[in-house]
Amino acid sequence: MPPNPAVALIADLTTAEGRAAMVDGVTRESGGKLDGLLAGAGISGRYNESGEPAEIAGLIGYLLSDEARYVVPTATVSSYTPRMAELVGMVAMSHAPFWDSRAFDPATGPFMAAAARARALVQHAAPSAIVAIGPDHFRNFFYDAMPPFCIGLERVTSFGDFHTPRGELATNATLARHLQRALRDEGFDAGVSLHMGVDHGIVQSYACLVPGLDVPVVPISVACTGPAMPTLARCRAFGDALGAAIRSGAAGERVVVMGSGGLSHWLPPTDPDHPAIDPAVRDFVIDGRAVAREYQRPREARLLAMAATLDGRVNAEWDRWVLERFAAADLDALASLRDDQVETDGGNGGHEIRNWLIAAAAWGEKIEVLGYQAQPAWLTGTGVAAGFTSRPL
Repeated sequence: MPPNPAVALIADLTTAEGRAAMVDGVTRESGGKLDGLLAGAGISGRYNESGEPAEIAGLIGYLLSDEARYVVPTATVSSYTPRMAELVGMVAMSHAPFWDSRAFDPATGPFMAAAARARALVQHAAPSAIVAIGPDHFRNFFYDAMPPFCIGLERVTSFGDFHTPRGELATNATLARHLQRALRDEGFDAGVSLHMGVDHGIVQSYACLVPGLDVPVVPISVACTGPAMPTLARCRAFGDALGAAIRSGAAGERVVVMGSGGLSHWLPPTDPDHPAIDPAVRDFVIDGRAVAREYQRPREARLLAMAATLDGRVNAEWDRWVLERFAAADLDALASLRDDQVETDGGNGGHEIRNWLIAAAAWGEKIEVLGYQAQPAWLTGTGVAAGFTSRPL
């Protein structure tokens, strides 16, 4: 019989001393003879200040008979493979023109309370970057050239509409370029922008989660109206590939993926192919790039001035069905929806659930609905859903 028929050895394989100790321990405990060897390494969950594992536990076990082959340790591991980037959380939430997402009272309703919870979850996760998926409302992208997906690779500038901060935002160009290359390798030839403009469709939710604007953002704009709009099935596949791309990123990155938009709302048509679109609006959504700020400023002012009297259409039943699908991880049901079904039940604004679906598919883990509120005065159904690897106590 060997000296000890079942032995577990623990050593720090991140150091030369620890690796030598592991080899010595195997030799000592087996008497130089073993018939079977099971070795495993797992991160203990503790990290040093550089974000590297503070301890890797090595298991050597099940040493069988003294008729085993003689073991001569001839080499040790000279280094370990750094852990890849971590996708530490996901948030999907609605946006609307009528609130300041950086300064709000969580006690004013279920949506605000849910937004506050999502902010706390993000702060607890301490991400190094936010990958933010959302639409543009014809402030930065137009139908002179409209990409279904577009990734901001370098500079990112907020348009500053509807209570959102205006100006350049911190970004992570290294992560952005990695995502673009990884997605391309998986067959997604997303558009790229070296200076992307983003409006409240991305910035409002980002500023809610990161009110100090001090976590770099990597924006991905998704066409949510008109002929460039990707199918929901394509969005689900894009999300799957995005999650893999994030997780294959550089060691030390801690990423939260965010989807912004929806839920049900009905707005005047901006689809250039819609038979009821106003001709002036159609001209603008095609060729309005040069006059976007001048065109949008009075529209925003009129809408905000009407806030106390608005009573928009909301389909709470459809909204709750959508939220239930996310909570049940039934992404297939959402991906199978046709555009006409979405528009009938969720309005033309309901197409923005694409951003939720991409974020959920990228996350690929359990999602909890944090809150829902039908808000006709905001012209939309509002909700928040999230999933995180850890939660605050």
